[in-house]
Amino acid sequence: MKIFWILILAVALGVSSCSIPSLDEINPADYPQHPFTVINEIQTELIEFMNTNDVTGLQVSLGNNTGFYHLNLGNEDRERRIPLQGDAALRIGSVSKLMTAIVIMNLVDRNHINLDDTVSRWFPELPGSDSISVRHLLNHTSGIGNYTTNLRNQFTLVTNPDKLWTFEEIYQVIVSYQPLFNPGEQHFYSNSNYILLGKIAELVTLRKFSRLLRQYLVIPLQLESTGIITAQHRGPTPITGYDIDLIPFGDYEIDPTNMSWPTYGWTAGAFVSSSSEMDRILRALFQGNLVSPKSLQQMRTFFPCTDEDIPVQTGYGLGMRRFDINGNTLIGHTGTILGFGAGTFYLPEQGIYLSFAANQSRLDQVGLIQKIVEILRKHEFQM
Repeated sequence: MKIFWILILAVALGVSSCSIPSLDEINPADYPQHPFTVINEIQTELIEFMNTNDVTGLQVSLGNNTGFYHLNLGNEDRERRIPLQGDAALRIGSVSKLMTAIVIMNLVDRNHINLDDTVSRWFPELPGSDSISVRHLLNHTSGIGNYTTNLRNQFTLVTNPDKLWTFEEIYQVIVSYQPLFNPGEQHFYSNSNYILLGKIAELVTLRKFSRLLRQYLVIPLQLESTGIITAQHRGPTPITGYDIDLIPFGDYEIDPTNMSWPTYGWTAGAFVSSSSEMDRILRALFQGNLVSPKSLQQMRTFFPCTDEDIPVQTGYGLGMRRFDINGNTLIGHTGTILGFGAGTFYLPEQGIYLSFAANQSRLDQVGLIQKIVEILRKHEFQM
């Protein structure tokens, strides 16, 4: 069935998307050298990574509490060869979940929501809702099926790029699933959890989620490239994306005006941002400037689990993945959406922040992180 559906996607995209121009190799000599050897080594390694993996453009932000560096490599657009800028907005996929969790924890801090509230308060039609809590949604232990695996909707996604999905359409898929297990007993990564969290936020505040995002993140941190793309609120315009391996039989260009993917992802995956602004958000979070100390501790309480797609994962908190890469702990989130890949992480033992965003799917996020961490280890994490 999976192979059959991939063929359907390929045929559909052959009609709705265009093959993209070939990618020129990036020349390291085109980029300036930096005062610190470790940053120059990382830049050289990143350019090699991009050339090896046909990455069009890559933003990387790296630093600690005393300073940071932003590297912008490659292009925003293959055809016009526009250099990638640091303020460019890229789709960040499931990194959106970290930001949605930050909004939810702000509502917890203000007593709009309790983590132990059951979702039957808002979704009585949902099977098992009387035993599923807000906490279960946040750490993917609810047992709710994943709406993004619905084949009919997947076909619509690729054949109708202008479709504006509604919560009600997605909700009907979510409530059609029977629980996979008793809440709190296992971990199953499901985008449905974060769609429900977005709706809960709107119901308890009587405000659109885009406004809540601005209230708790965009305005306080003076963000310009970060936002959520919805039917009513288009947010910052993302650059062009490129898919090289999610869809077979060629490379495909993902138009910035495509509304089907972002409105389908909503609070589970419809955000845009830049590496520098993801870095700013993560710093503010771990420095105690976005949620209360109690809420941050709750977010950093991890349910032990791995992920079949990300074997380095050792746990999932409230909107946060925990990785172990070569003995180093990283806390944050990765994201993939058609045409883009992203990640933002904090290394608590070393006090280092690392964020990245690329206009390519599927980006080897773990491989990218491993390369950077290895260079940092060689320099004893001194920057």
